[in-house]
Amino acid sequence: MSEESPARPLSQEESPVRPLSQWLQLMLAEIQAKREGEERAHAEEARRAAELAASTAADAAGGAAQT
Repeated sequence: MSEESPARPLSQEESPVRPLSQWLQLMLAEIQAKREGEERAHAEEARRAAELAASTAADAAGGAAQT
């Protein structure tokens, strides 16, 4: 059996993390862009729903005032 050496913290110079390949960078950028687009669409949908609710409430209040 081999004896394992105790774990020690790695310095920046000997970090096992390699730089990301160009392909992987592009994929991550594409995923981020898609996520941001979905977040913008969700925010726009929420804004429109709030506007519709406010408009509906204003119409109901206006209709009740006329009666």
